[in-house]
Amino acid sequence: MNEDLLVMSKITKIYPNGVMANDKVDFSVKAGEIHALMGENGAGKSTLMNILYGEHQPEEGAVYLEGRKIKITSPNDAIAHGIGMVHQHFMLVPSLSVAQNIYLGKEPRKNGLIDTKMMIKQAEEIAEKYNFKILCTARVADIPVGMKQKVVVCVRTDPAGHYDGLAERIQTRMLFPRAAGFVFQTKGQRDFFPEFARKKSVIILNPLNPKYIGLPRPEIREKEVVHSGRIVDFKNHELLIHAFARVHQKHPDYVLKCYGPDSGDGTWEKAEQCIKELKAQDYVKLMGGSDELEKLLPKASVYAFSSDWEGLPNGVMEAMAMGLPVVATDCPCGGPATVIRDGENGLLVPIRDEDALTEKICLLIEDRNLAERLGENARKISETANGQAVFMQWKNYLESL
Repeated sequence: MNEDLLVMSKITKIYPNGVMANDKVDFSVKAGEIHALMGENGAGKSTLMNILYGEHQPEEGAVYLEGRKIKITSPNDAIAHGIGMVHQHFMLVPSLSVAQNIYLGKEPRKNGLIDTKMMIKQAEEIAEKYNFKILCTARVADIPVGMKQKVVVCVRTDPAGHYDGLAERIQTRMLFPRAAGFVFQTKGQRDFFPEFARKKSVIILNPLNPKYIGLPRPEIREKEVVHSGRIVDFKNHELLIHAFARVHQKHPDYVLKCYGPDSGDGTWEKAEQCIKELKAQDYVKLMGGSDELEKLLPKASVYAFSSDWEGLPNGVMEAMAMGLPVVATDCPCGGPATVIRDGENGLLVPIRDEDALTEKICLLIEDRNLAERLGENARKISETANGQAVFMQWKNYLESL
């Protein structure tokens, strides 16, 4: 199962004008994986995919599918191998009909001639299957952009402060009605927008990284309270540090470890100053970023989250999947409250409430039966937020539009 399904090896592409778009590029994909190729304009991302799809031919390199070297000289070759491509730009022929564009190059035939009636019938069946309301005999040049390509708006942050400016409100009113649908992470996000958006929306959680799912339960908890996420102003690390300083007075053998990179907005320096003023250097640690949180966090006694606002916090979801007892601020736009049922699989406290945060951290330290029950229930988030479950939610929603 760990073998690569598709491999592009040492791909080199040089255009006739001498521009080298790809220079010995290696790329591989395992079954079930989703990858994102990232880079600046001109980095060669589209070229690499066009080579895989047979639209361009490389000067050097090879493509392997299921361990077998294959030759892709055209999009038809790619399609025959089960490789498809959705281009970022329209690739439709304006003078042809919708049905002709769908079956371009693979038209159904009868007695050696293109069977136009069958082509239209099959195109209409595809349109009906995916609830795509379009006239298959219409010329592509005559249909609106919204019918050429459906757009789904996906909101990934707290809309307040991001969608409520004058320019954003104007654009929302002008452009959002043209969208086929909307995907939100929380009810708070959804309820921020007009009714027309809410009516054709769905709430889908972020997918969990598999490395946080199914980890063994620790036999002994470390005397640590942990936090993960960028050191950035809206995560309010100063609140957490002040609250933990009070926790430490009751439980002097516990330490606070904050994992996450410096965002560069000055919050790291403010946190360091806060630690210094509280003389907490021995028991409050800024650990920096790490790619191994699944090894560093699971044995901690408490996961504490202190944000003033968020979208849907991945850190909280990952901590829950690892079985950590979680206490989180009930911040807008409702991210923590979307995944935490207070007292059942975690604890919620009001934002900027140092007293409440201090109290609940102490409660989880002192009542280990409660803490372990919350942590065990929190693990169940992986049932609805694993990659396959989230994929199916997206698939079912998009097919319903």
